[in-house]
Amino acid sequence: MPQKDLRVRADHYDAVKQARKDFRTVTHDDPTPEDQELRSAMSTDLEQFLKTCFPQAYSLDFSPDHVNIIEALYRTVTQGQKKAIAMPRGSGKTTLCTHAALFALLYGYRDFLFIVAADLNAAKNLIAGLKNELSYNENLARFFPEVCTYFAACENNSHKANHQLNEEGEKTGLQCGSEKVVFPMIPNSISSEAVVEAAGITGRIRGSRHARMDGRVIRPDVVLIDDPSTDESAHSDAQNEKRLNIIKSDILGMSGPDSSMSCLVACTVIAPDDLAEQLLDRKICPEFRGEKCKILYSFPENDDLWRQYEELYRSEGEEDRDHDESLAFYKKNQEAMDEGAKAGWPDRYIRGSEITAIQHAMNLKFELGDDAFYSEYMNEPQVLNANEYSLNLNLVCSRVNRLPRLVVHPDVETVTSHVDINYSGLHWSIVGHSRGGLAYIIDYGRYPETEPLVSPEEAKVMSDMEIDQRIYEQLSVLHRMVFLQKELMKDGKRVPIDLMGVDAGYRMKTVFRFCENMKIQGLPVMPTVGRASKNYRPSHLIGAPGDSWNVQKQAGKIQGNSVFYNADVFRERQQRMWLPEVGAPGSISIFGQDPREHKDLGRHVIAEELVEKVHGEVETMYVWRAKPGSVWDLADTLTVNLVLGAATGIGPWSAGAGRGFRPRKKSRKKVRTGNI
Repeated sequence: MPQKDLRVRADHYDAVKQARKDFRTVTHDDPTPEDQELRSAMSTDLEQFLKTCFPQAYSLDFSPDHVNIIEALYRTVTQGQKKAIAMPRGSGKTTLCTHAALFALLYGYRDFLFIVAADLNAAKNLIAGLKNELSYNENLARFFPEVCTYFAACENNSHKANHQLNEEGEKTGLQCGSEKVVFPMIPNSISSEAVVEAAGITGRIRGSRHARMDGRVIRPDVVLIDDPSTDESAHSDAQNEKRLNIIKSDILGMSGPDSSMSCLVACTVIAPDDLAEQLLDRKICPEFRGEKCKILYSFPENDDLWRQYEELYRSEGEEDRDHDESLAFYKKNQEAMDEGAKAGWPDRYIRGSEITAIQHAMNLKFELGDDAFYSEYMNEPQVLNANEYSLNLNLVCSRVNRLPRLVVHPDVETVTSHVDINYSGLHWSIVGHSRGGLAYIIDYGRYPETEPLVSPEEAKVMSDMEIDQRIYEQLSVLHRMVFLQKELMKDGKRVPIDLMGVDAGYRMKTVFRFCENMKIQGLPVMPTVGRASKNYRPSHLIGAPGDSWNVQKQAGKIQGNSVFYNADVFRERQQRMWLPEVGAPGSISIFGQDPREHKDLGRHVIAEELVEKVHGEVETMYVWRAKPGSVWDLADTLTVNLVLGAATGIGPWSAGAGRGFRPRKKSRKKVRTGNI
């Protein structure tokens, strides 16, 4: 090839390479002298920074509460203090804290912002908001071009960010992920390589760190905790304590040994003595310097006029009219109606339909009701009953379906039975399942009926082998007497039990041996193993898992397959099935006509009460309260029968199961009998 052609190709390659480099290179212009002077002034004036850089977010005049909070936030982020604030909904507490944390990064007071919210999605939303400000806020870019120019250039594109170069031809190191953001590495920039990271409070928090391009490792030194409680967790003493421990140990311990930790907590008091109220209480958590703000610091004294106003206001809504009449009434009587009232934010009211912040607050009270108003706008929630549902003995016993004992409802497609084992006896039940999500209790009982399986005196002297022998023997007798000899009738024909389960939580080896021997005889028997929600970790699956249950191969010395299920989930499902009327979708009912016959079963069902249920990022926590001296063995058999019904492929929780247990129908040859 001629030398000239080689030179042309090389020149073309160099030109293309340079063009690509130029395309990736981002440069910025320094602020004008006037802007630089204002930028320097804002470094010690957080209120001026907020009003100048975010005019749309703070269009109304700040209230005295806002001014106090802003001053406290400035001290918090610059001096490594901790601050918990609760403000009425819509007052901008999260926005204030977020912008204060950004202020700390841009001015180099802090290097690593860690955002924590009730869940990861909420924390990621805060990061998305920060990225939008850095990319599109022209006021912010005017004063901090060495940061905003580079975020705008990458267009929230991770690929562009990874290949971005500064004016010296070096990678900026900018990151713009959904859970982590890294500012560009710009020489002489005080916010160079600042970091923002996000997590849910129940997620992974410990060990957060970032290695800078020069090899130096930094750890979080400012934390923004935004509404760390949910409605469920706020009513849970256990969850409040757990989340407070996470904040004090995991979160506040993230900074290095030679740096202080600034902590901003934006919270709302949802329930009495919840996490927010504890953080705000300076006697319980003095280090957080709690600040609680209200929409009204005192209520109007003239109740009669406000009662008349409320009647007008409500009638206008009922009749689909504008609030002109109520507004005129307030204007006429404003002085008397405002007497004694003090609004936290005088500028907070809706222009055109309201004229004062006091009127706005009272309108909210009338619209929302006391519960929501006191919680969301006064940070003084009313005491509420936290239980999601309530069962009582009469309710459970009333769910009789008027079918005779051992008679199967025509809609039933599979029948299951389950045995619960303990020293008091073998508690059992037989349940029919329909595709409409209905469960019918066909029979239940205890064996032996009048004496314990193993008496307390016997338990003290019997060996483990003797106890195993007793359990195995009684299981065999029960299986023969109850599940083989009982005649279950449907439409005048006898129907079999499709699947039997035996609780393997106690004396597991014996139960597995019993079930394997029954299978050899051709009987559909499976061990069942229940675990609390926090310990439900399916493994060694056989087929696809169902909804909170699965079939799995037992690992370890005990060989065999078992039905494994989430005990908390199915226990709650079983209790909720008593709430609908008999025959309604998702209901459970008992054979017979007289509710008084089932009081023993009813006592077992209501013996445990679900008092706390909290959805975490990884798991759902259940707290059950047992009545003193109560037993719930029959209720446990009903709970597991719901699992077995799903395992046979019937019911609302069978979806996703890859292995069913419903026996295949065998074709039978017709045989002629009698004389020909």
